[in-house]
Amino acid sequence: MFDDIKERILNIITSRVTVVSIFFCVLAGLLIYRCFDLQIVHGQEYLEDFILQTEKTRDISSSRGNIFDKNGNLLAYNELAYSVKIEDVFESSRSKNKQLNETIYTLIQLIEKNGDNVITDFKIILNEDGEFEYSSSGTAHLRFLADVFGHSRIDELKENEKNTSAQALMEHLSRNSTQAFAIGNFENPDDKDSFVPGLGYSKEDWLKMVTIRYAMKLTSYRKYIGTIVATDISDRTVAVIMENTDILPGISIVEDTARKYVDSKYFAHVLGYTGKISSDELTSLNAKVEAAGGSGDTYNINDVVGKSGIEAYFETTLQGTKGSEKVVVDTTGKVMKILERREAEAGDDVYLTIDKDLTIAVYNILEQKLAGLLASKIRNIKTYEPAGEDASSADILIPIYDVYYAMINNNIIDVKQFTDENAGEYEKKVYQEYLAYKEEVYSKLRTELTEGNKPYKKLNKEYQVYQSNIVSQLNSNGVIISSMVDANDKTQIAWAKEEVISLKEYLEYCISVNWIDVTKLKMDEKYSDSQEIYNKLVDYIITMLDNNT
Repeated sequence: MFDDIKERILNIITSRVTVVSIFFCVLAGLLIYRCFDLQIVHGQEYLEDFILQTEKTRDISSSRGNIFDKNGNLLAYNELAYSVKIEDVFESSRSKNKQLNETIYTLIQLIEKNGDNVITDFKIILNEDGEFEYSSSGTAHLRFLADVFGHSRIDELKENEKNTSAQALMEHLSRNSTQAFAIGNFENPDDKDSFVPGLGYSKEDWLKMVTIRYAMKLTSYRKYIGTIVATDISDRTVAVIMENTDILPGISIVEDTARKYVDSKYFAHVLGYTGKISSDELTSLNAKVEAAGGSGDTYNINDVVGKSGIEAYFETTLQGTKGSEKVVVDTTGKVMKILERREAEAGDDVYLTIDKDLTIAVYNILEQKLAGLLASKIRNIKTYEPAGEDASSADILIPIYDVYYAMINNNIIDVKQFTDENAGEYEKKVYQEYLAYKEEVYSKLRTELTEGNKPYKKLNKEYQVYQSNIVSQLNSNGVIISSMVDANDKTQIAWAKEEVISLKEYLEYCISVNWIDVTKLKMDEKYSDSQEIYNKLVDYIITMLDNNT
């Protein structure tokens, strides 16, 4: 019996199955040991090596110096505030734009729901009629366009880039591309070519999202710096954002300072104001600091600087010295840990030679004197013509019509009040007169657009203004494709410079050379002849004018 047991054991030990089982057990043991060594013993070390952490140095903003009058009365100071900052922590992928846009949109809603506002320092704004338009002009406007299109100098701008409308630029920045922001949606999810910039968002939200994305783009090479989205936010907004950090990757609350002014009504023209630095200011201020023996990169694109007045003149004095902290960031720019920190130094205070109390007293006296002078010159007349060339300036009178126009044009009179159910008798009468005259103007414009061929230069001044405004709005709305308009075209010159053709002739020519974006006109038929397009354009113009404040 013992021999049988011994033989069976020997057979098991020497069997191939046993040998293979032992072999696999040894392999499993080695595998378990290796996993333990990788994940437990050297896990943190290998993780840090994999993440490819890099040491970076980022700035800590200093607080601006205070401004006082000659007697030590405070005129401008800083107040502790909280700001919202966003960092690009998203991995580069095809879905990055979508994830980033969703985060920014959610953030905007949370901020504004609690009564605060995101920064809107983009060079495009929404006008009273809800249309995009540029807020800059001249060289500043060209510098902005050069930055957007990636040119280092203004003279590198192409003609079509210079003539890009605000609407077209918004669409350019929001197009569905890895080089753009992909802010919008597909009309048909199955058609990759049906992406429409801005679709699914209000124009206000679209503009805010582009503003934030563009600011992030400017610092994309230094993601760990982050971009300030909103400043001086309320405690309620701070709490809401902190509660939602799980759905807001890359969003953080940072301590900051808000610039405050005492009696700004009286000193705004002297003190000026602060704002986010522009690309031109960035270059000039860094050059100024470097010339004074400082670092040539003292300022960065996220800094707040003086824009005018004392704030701008004493910018380098008030700004102070930035602090810095050495941080460890991963490949996405996310800060992993802080290695060392050097605190910032506040800017120097500035004492002016003006007397606060005296300035306020003089302001009030001048205001009273000017009001009395104006009141003494106002007359109940439509127009005033000086009596000959020798008329004294002291004898000039102010027609009441000029006063009404100035009050309406500067929003001192709320025209909407005329339509209120509680409007007074004269307000209602004025409004009815306005409606009657408006219909008369619309009728004459429609007749001129459909039947008339009177050259622009032969129109009276009033209707020249109307027609110039029509073309301006069509360019702004993108109906006339500004980038396609040839400034050297004979018909373009005849309209814009020589003024020898009618608006009807000009618009018909625009249609014939495909300068009109017919998709904006919402044509009923996919294929339409020129006359059908023109008739639709006329209807569009009248509706556009009616919706224009």
